[in-house]
Amino acid sequence: MSLEELPTTPRYRDLETALQTIFGTQQIKEKIQVSGGCINRCYKITLANQSTFFLKENEAGTYPGLFSSEAVGLSILAASEVLRIPKALGVVLPSQKKTSSQYLLLEYLESSQKSTSFWEDFGFELANLHLFNGQKAKNKVISFGFFENNYIGANIQINSWKKEWIDFFREHRLEFQLKMAMDKGLLSSSDIKRSEGLLKKLDSILIPPAYPHLLHGDLWGGNIHTDENGNPVILDPAVYYGHGEADLAMTELFGQFPHSFYQSYKNICPIEINADERKEIYNLYHLLNHLNLFGPSYYQECLRIINK
Repeated sequence: MSLEELPTTPRYRDLETALQTIFGTQQIKEKIQVSGGCINRCYKITLANQSTFFLKENEAGTYPGLFSSEAVGLSILAASEVLRIPKALGVVLPSQKKTSSQYLLLEYLESSQKSTSFWEDFGFELANLHLFNGQKAKNKVISFGFFENNYIGANIQINSWKKEWIDFFREHRLEFQLKMAMDKGLLSSSDIKRSEGLLKKLDSILIPPAYPHLLHGDLWGGNIHTDENGNPVILDPAVYYGHGEADLAMTELFGQFPHSFYQSYKNICPIEINADERKEIYNLYHLLNHLNLFGPSYYQECLRIINK
């Protein structure tokens, strides 16, 4: 699936125009701040005509293109038609001052208690998302990466296409984060030497998938929610085409999901042998990203994996 096949999220130069065009009114009746990650200010907005939506705001000069790329990610996940995804209603991109706010307007989904089959359903749906490129896509993606760079948290995520999965993961995931950490003084020259040894061994550790899987890219528990019926919803993607093992690995980074999730996933998309030995390599990417975002508290865990 190409970007041209996706529904385009409308772009606006100011919030007032966006509200008037999308909802037919600019008048805000209620604005309630809600949680939504560490780099955005997020609100549930109710308008005078009772329309509601979810609004994300941050500085355009600090995170250029963040909301545009998030809208693209949400659209391509929604195109798989296997998971509930909040619809991207519009992106507001200021045309002049770098300090101006940029906004992302999203469908507001009222959360409720998880359904009794929540984790089983989510495992089934995630497996079908990963299989999407091989089963449903009209124009199959044959390389690894994405149509544009996006963000992983507050850091840029490089998605330049590569023919081989292991080359992609080595260069655009681990090497990129390692260099950033070295430039910030968070890793020493001896740490980098150890890392180079790991990078050379990746061909004997990782296994390429049969074809590129469509990934959420940032699949930790905080990005998984419920809709009004208690069914799974995924938010805040860092989408690219890669190996489904990378998504699965992140579900275990901050504590495992329930067993029923993994069993349901495996019923649809079998997991290759020794995946547990590879998951730490995939999670090293996210730990290095956390090291670069939040500092030395993640250093020892990164080093443990590199040394191992």
